[in-house]
Amino acid sequence: MTYRKVLPLSLLVALWTAALPAAALDILITNDDGFTANARALYQALEDEGHQVLMSVPCRNQSGQGAALAFLRPIGALTENCVGGIAAAGDPGVGAAADNPQIHYVDGTPVAALLYGLDVLAGPRWGGAPDLVISGPNEGNNTGQVNPSSGTVNNAVYAINRGLPALAVSADGNTADNEVLAGAVAQVVLRVVGELERQTRFDRPLLPQGAGLNINVPRFEQQDEVLALAFARAEVGTVSTVIPRFVENLAEDPVAASQGIDAPLPGISFTPGDLEAADPDSEAVLLGQGRIAVSVIEGNFGADPVVRLRSLARIGGLFRPARP
Repeated sequence: MTYRKVLPLSLLVALWTAALPAAALDILITNDDGFTANARALYQALEDEGHQVLMSVPCRNQSGQGAALAFLRPIGALTENCVGGIAAAGDPGVGAAADNPQIHYVDGTPVAALLYGLDVLAGPRWGGAPDLVISGPNEGNNTGQVNPSSGTVNNAVYAINRGLPALAVSADGNTADNEVLAGAVAQVVLRVVGELERQTRFDRPLLPQGAGLNINVPRFEQQDEVLALAFARAEVGTVSTVIPRFVENLAEDPVAASQGIDAPLPGISFTPGDLEAADPDSEAVLLGQGRIAVSVIEGNFGADPVVRLRSLARIGGLFRPARP
């Protein structure tokens, strides 16, 4: 008599699920730059992979607007053309591209565009919220001190607060208006989405509740260079590739001069971050090493438990019962 080796049920299930093709995801793309080459490339790449994709982006470049919202301010007709030719002056302030009803714009802040996608578009398309929100890819990296002012990152934070898995993706500024480099960045995003799918089984969300990823792609010059880029676990930290600063006279600022700004007026500029003083796992440091920096972000402002206790102890007298 011959005996067959019986595999444990758990192993059989694991083998069976590993053999299944990746399921199509419902994905909402948003950003803070508008209908850019990066946005177009990512939309096409995800569609080619079989995902169901919606896009909702600002009409105009809204970099640096962070989590801004114009509450109760009606959105009227456009007064100027949108980025990428998605709409023109005189068109409605909120609408869809003439050649693709799945691509939408909002004449507002980045978060307004995200909320339009979540609150208005997702229900009719999918019958509910998307499986994943991808904010970006941004035309410029978002690290450390820059993150609070980033529309790219704050779109992801808002989505996380809605209970949705979210990715904030940023590339170097040289991807702006560059279809080839934008296509290469889209392939990086596909790798991340594919890995999330591969590691997720049954009905679990793609990421733990309340968490998202901030992904920064380093500068590269040729499309095939992307294949050699390694992923690295990063910490957000406080050090950035550039740090915002207020200057009294933009005409005397070298960064402003490099952008053709010569007005002798005050404004916001940048200064290089001190990467030598940074933690070696900081996003900016890893980017400088030519690696794709991946950090975990959360959707709330809650503090670490130890920091919370120590901070409240500093004002402990306020919590004592008032004396009669």
